[in-house]
Amino acid sequence: MKELVFTARLIDAQEARAIGLVTEIVDGEDALEARVGQLVEELGSYAPLTLHATKEMSRRIRARMMPDEAADLVALCYTSTDFREGVKAFIERRKPVWKGT
Repeated sequence: MKELVFTARLIDAQEARAIGLVTEIVDGEDALEARVGQLVEELGSYAPLTLHATKEMSRRIRARMMPDEAADLVALCYTSTDFREGVKAFIERRKPVWKGT
């Protein structure tokens, strides 16, 4: 996973599934809508309090994985000149020119 974060390499659906980023791949928009319908029906049949508790547990785990101490690192990157250059270069379909600022 670190390799994907460091290199920003794009991957296809099969590789995403193979490395555990996604659990399921569907063939096209129609299949996606049908699958979403199936999942909604299935989840709707589960106990509401259990679903709520499960979602809250997941939220708490994610909150601990991204502690407040990391907010400065996120702000450092997303408010930088380099971030704006990266977005601009992406839109202009060119390589970015990094300055480290």
